[in-house]
Amino acid sequence: MLPGSRIRLMKPPSGRKDLQSTEGCVMSLIPRACDPLCYKVAFPKEGSVSGSSVSDNFDELELPSTSIQLLDYDDDNDDGVDTPASTPTEDMLRVNGLCYCKDHRLESCGKCGYDFRCQNIINELNGDVDTGMRLDEELRFMGAPVRRAPAKNLEPSPFESYNAVINDAVHGINLGFNVIALDDFPRDKLLLNAFESQFLVNMFPRQDEEPSKRPLYQVRKLFTTFGSFLDTAIQGKQALPRIYLQDEAQSEVLNMDIIAIKLSVGEFAPGLKVRLPIIVVAWSRVRSGDFKGMQASLRALHPGTPMGEIRAAPHEIELFAKIIEANSALVASEDLSFLRENVLKDTPTLNIGVIAPISSKKNDEYYELLGNYCDLCATSQCVLKNCSRCKVVMYCSKSCQKSGWKKHKTVCVRANN
Repeated sequence: MLPGSRIRLMKPPSGRKDLQSTEGCVMSLIPRACDPLCYKVAFPKEGSVSGSSVSDNFDELELPSTSIQLLDYDDDNDDGVDTPASTPTEDMLRVNGLCYCKDHRLESCGKCGYDFRCQNIINELNGDVDTGMRLDEELRFMGAPVRRAPAKNLEPSPFESYNAVINDAVHGINLGFNVIALDDFPRDKLLLNAFESQFLVNMFPRQDEEPSKRPLYQVRKLFTTFGSFLDTAIQGKQALPRIYLQDEAQSEVLNMDIIAIKLSVGEFAPGLKVRLPIIVVAWSRVRSGDFKGMQASLRALHPGTPMGEIRAAPHEIELFAKIIEANSALVASEDLSFLRENVLKDTPTLNIGVIAPISSKKNDEYYELLGNYCDLCATSQCVLKNCSRCKVVMYCSKSCQKSGWKKHKTVCVRANN
């Protein structure tokens, strides 16, 4: 966010609830490497007097970018359509004064070959080149994610709503889970079948939903693909592959090395217990420009290990990572200690993760907590508008409604007034 940008405070810091939803102005980016980035923001005080000092009239706070919401959307075009940046190339965007690739709306994109992060940071620091270059280098070293251009409707990304419900609603295992004591998953059984059966049983959508737009639905489809990769290796008596999730823009990759494939019993509906696979992985998440993370990930790869790539959208990778991380927190502490000391002793940069099917009860809880969502892009926790014809499907913007109409019109039925 450039200095002068108008914002609204969505998540006030402790002790400042009086500033909830208050509008303010960005003063500058704080030159400190952190995720998320922080900004100095000024809020007008009540009863401010003209001619008084800035400190008398304004409260200046340091706030993370996730707690503030932009109020302006400026793409240098009055018709509201994204326009190329004022450069010779047509595959760049300038939104609110910062540059991004046009196809993926990223400030650093591996597929498009553009990297605007340093330039954007310098602009946010009022042209301080030395500080901007230092901050960019530190952010890359720590593996901080690159930023996306804000949406036209200026609503928050779906990541916030995913994170808010992950710890309460998606686990298929219970606290204190003893994973090491479990039997191995039978080699003559297909993991694909085990994941797919739970996927089909538990994922029937409600009549008013388009399931492919639900982030959890998409991630569970990734689970079945994951199982298929392992089946191919096991049935062919080959080495288990490193499976990695990567988005089209190559902005990040989620690497997973298989530690063990165990067999457990879970209650997937009241009174119904089924056998299910528990896959223990050593995983790492590396973002674009994180050279230290890339090197650590390569060092952890055993020579000759085959690779299996699964393409996924950024929000699907986000949710996938949250699930395996949250599941690992439920594993018994002594099991985690054993795995870290004996499996990860030479690769301390990796984490222990657990992949397990998700129960129907937890799945329903997740749906209820997530609430409404855009039928096209799955954005939630923002102002949504119903389709004017059926009054059922919802969209976050006219752009999403227009893009989704070709498919939606085949099932859209005019509502009875």
